[in-house]
Parts: sequence; C-alpha cells; structure tokens
Amino acid sequence: MFPLLDLKGTIAQGFYWITWTGTTPYGIGFILFILAICFSLVPRKIFIHLFLAVGLSQVVGLVLNHELKDHFHEHRPYVQWFEQQQQLNSDFFYLQSKPHKQAMVKQAIAENFRTLPMSERISEHWQREVGYAFPSGHTQFAVSFALIVSFYLLSAGFVSMPILMTFWAILMGFSRMFLGLHWPQDVLGSSFIGGLLAFASIAIIQWLAPKIGHKYPKLYS
Repeated sequence: MFPLLDLKGTIAQGFYWITWTGTTPYGIGFILFILAICFSLVPRKIFIHLFLAVGLSQVVGLVLNHELKDHFHEHRPYVQWFEQQQQLNSDFFYLQSKPHKQAMVKQAIAENFRTLPMSERISEHWQREVGYAFPSGHTQFAVSFALIVSFYLLSAGFVSMPILMTFWAILMGFSRMFLGLHWPQDVLGSSFIGGLLAFASIAIIQWLAPKIGHKYPKLYS
C-alpha cells in the first residue's frame, strides 16, 4: 500500500496518530487510559482478571516479538523503497548499529524530500522504526489488547467500547501498511499471533482464577 498515500496529507496524519497509540512509551499511556475506563465499568474482581490477562499478554508479546524479528529478518517496505531509489543497500543497512541506521534513514528522507514528501512526525517515526519488519509489534499489541478488553467488557454486558476497540485494532494494522512500515503479510501474521496471545492469556487467567481467590460469575462459565 505504501507509497500510495500522501505522507503529508490529513489521512496520513490520522494514521500516524493511530500508530502513536501503540508506540512506546505512548502505548503504555493508552493502555492505562483504557484500563482506567474498564475499572470504572466492570466489577473489581472482573477487573483484576482483565488487568492480569492484559499484563500477561503484553509481557509474553514483547519477548515473542523480539525473538521473531531476529529470526525472520524481514526488511521494512520503506527500506526496500529507498533501495529501489538507490539511496541505501538494505543488507548493509541492517548490519549497522541503531544510531547509524537512524542517521542513514534521516539522510535518505532528506534526499528524497521532493519525490516522497512527508510530515515531520512521520519522518521521525521512520527514523525510530529501523528494526526488522515481521512481526508488527503495533498490530500484535492492538489485536491482543482489543480482544482481551472486549472479552471482559462483553461478558459484563458492555458493547459500545468493544466495537470501538475492534475498530481501533483494525485501523492500527492499516496504519502500519499505509505508512510504509509493514507489509500486508506482517499485519495478517501479527493479527493471528495477537489473537493467540489473547486466547492463551484469558484461558490461563481463567484457569488460575480459583487459585487466586476469585471465581467468575455464571456469565463467564
């Protein structure tokens, strides 16, 4: 999908802000914001399980994402595009240190400013995202987080927020593709991984529920 989108346009800025909600450290603030809303909606015992499931999925997800990136070594779309413009060699690029890669991206952006103009925020985001592509940590996070929150809220009888969370997770995947940071297969694969993380985290917390002194109401059984 990249580079079809005008990276200085309004749509690109909207996608940037969606991506921003999953970017460290801002993603942590987004998690806390959503958890605060959940805390005000669901009974305390249910919230404890929601909190534990989210925490488990995010910790495991971070470790898994790091290991898979080092295993697959997939190049990002924007890096491949720069290579096509003869601005850098992708194999050489990924052998460099992070500061060096960031400097190379900054220089390539400056040299292609007329061909591919972009906003300062997106330019800075490209310079930050210099690691391998697969899997998409943003998509993996959004899918697992949205599914876990939606499970507990739907079980407690809330519908509106799960719909919004689902829509947010879908937009997160599209934002990563349109901004040139991930391939479609990255988003699809990461959505699958995020779904597995959510399912496993919920199942583990439900299994541990009697052991930590809380039982789900009949609605959860």
